[in-house]
Amino acid sequence: MPFLYLISQSVNEGYDTYDSAVVCAATEDDAKHIHPSPYADGWDEHMGWYGTYDCADTYPEKHGKRYKFGDGGWTTPEHVKVEQIGIPTTGVMVGTVICAGFNAG
Repeated sequence: MPFLYLISQSVNEGYDTYDSAVVCAATEDDAKHIHPSPYADGWDEHMGWYGTYDCADTYPEKHGKRYKFGDGGWTTPEHVKVEQIGIPTTGVMVGTVICAGFNAG
């Protein structure tokens, strides 16, 4: 059963950083591996945070391939603090970012 988690970090602070997010995940560890940015798709131990090209019409040779996202104003999973805060309503998918706190510069 999935849960709602508040994830937060205090490693990257200042402008153009995320400080927290509410996410839907199956476990606390899974929650640590969700990036608040809508452009990051996951965490890979070798690549770090990555995105996935969605450009079938423009660059079909890249479509579906991963690219290095960088930290995107977040931190690595081991520095993410996690707190379970609730249970999602029906229809909220695991991996969903419900809302995120972004400090725009």
